[in-house]
Amino acid sequence: MVKSPSEALLVQRRLPVPPAKVFEAFTDPARLARWFAPIDDWRTVVHELDARVGGTYRVDMVPPDGPANRLQGRYVELRKPDLLVFTWQWEGSPEETLVRIELKPAKGGCEF
Repeated sequence: MVKSPSEALLVQRRLPVPPAKVFEAFTDPARLARWFAPIDDWRTVVHELDARVGGTYRVDMVPPDGPANRLQGRYVELRKPDLLVFTWQWEGSPEETLVRIELKPAKGGCEF
């Protein structure tokens, strides 16, 4: 079940690339596989990534010495190059989180 907005977490970042490049990094399977794992020596395996409203994704985050952590979700809203809204659910977990990424041009790159 998706959490209510009152349980939201806000994270802000600035990157030295335009919003379109960040959007592509989230929606292109080959690009996502290069950076999505949470720790440097982990790897990402993209099994499915259908970046369209209603499409789904399925990704493994694989540590060097253990079993994969499978993540899955569906795309709720996409507006290239500035908005991604998708669900996030770890395999086996009943909880589903809604992720909203708003990309805004900023001096020398973008903020989100």
